[in-house]
Order: sequence, then C-alpha cells, then structure tokens
Amino acid sequence: MFERTIGDGRAAELLTANHRWRVVDLVVVAVVGVAFGVVYWAWNQLWLITSPLFVAFPPAQGVLYGVWMLPAVLAAFIARRRGAAMFGSLAAVIVSAFLGNVFGLTVLLYGVAQGGAAEIVFAATRYRLWLWPIAGLATALAAVTGASLDLLLYYPLWTSEWKVAYAAVCATSGLVLGCITVPVIMSRLRRTGALEEMPS
Repeated sequence: MFERTIGDGRAAELLTANHRWRVVDLVVVAVVGVAFGVVYWAWNQLWLITSPLFVAFPPAQGVLYGVWMLPAVLAAFIARRRGAAMFGSLAAVIVSAFLGNVFGLTVLLYGVAQGGAAEIVFAATRYRLWLWPIAGLATALAAVTGASLDLLLYYPLWTSEWKVAYAAVCATSGLVLGCITVPVIMSRLRRTGALEEMPS
C-alpha cells in the first residue's frame, strides 16, 4: 500500500512536470501565434474578396473557415501543454487586430472561444494523445464554435437550413484541414530541426 502510494505520487509528479511551461514553449507558441496573425490578416482579405462568389449560397463560404482554427491546434501539438491552444489562438487574433481587420475587436472573442473549444478536446485526452484524428476533431469543434458566433453576431436572420449548412461546412473545413495540415506542418518543422527542444 505504501509503495503504491509512492508510485502514484511519482506518476502524478511526472505528469505535472510534463505540463509545466518552459521559456522555449512560450517562445515557440508565441511565434506560431504571430505567424498566423499575419495569415489571419491575409485570410480576412480573401474572405471579403471571395464573398461575391458565394452570393447564391452564402453558407458555402465556410469552406475557407478552417484556416482560422489552425494556430490553436498547431500550438497545442507543438507545445503539448495545457493552455497552448488558447495561447496560440489569442496570440494570432491579437496580432490580427493590431494589423487591422474589418471585424474589429470581436476577433478577441473568437480567439477565446476557438482556443477554448480546442482545449476541450485536448483536455478530454488528458493532453496525452497527439494523433491526426485528434487534430481534426479539435479543429472541427473550434470551427463549429466560431461559426456559432458568426450566426449570432453576423447572420441571425439566416434561415435554419442555412445556419445548419454553414455550421456543417465550417466543421468539415476544420476537420479536413486539421487532419491534413497540422500533421504536415509538424512533419516539416521536425525535419528542419525547429522542434528539437519540444516534446516528441
């Protein structure tokens, strides 16, 4: 009984140590957030430019949605720490806000909501499973959360059918991008040696 208690205590101590943030974790996640903040700025322009292409069926524009979810999920997969998804998401929207965007400071709300949604998925796995289906699920849930805010703030007058379609398209965009893009970026970063100090 005593030995088991010691063993359990040691396991808990190791688990806690594995989730402690280091300076390198903070720096790398911040860099991911800043890089995607620039991507956000460009993607915001693309969203506006391509809007006329979806006049017949606006919910279809959700195919572009998944990109906004990537910094949260990628940051979590790189750092593998509690709060990394939230940190990456917030860093990206803050940089985007500084660069200027048509959505104003509401992007901060999106950063919290989307980062929080991704955190739920990682927390459910106790921050131990770092597989491509988890990336897809986290990105999809973040996309549905962001889409829900869109429907509340920007498209409240849409029909129920359009709202459901929009959420489904956004979720699919997030799922596909999460499953494909996050593993590819991780693989390329590892090849460059950029993740040598990060958990593997």
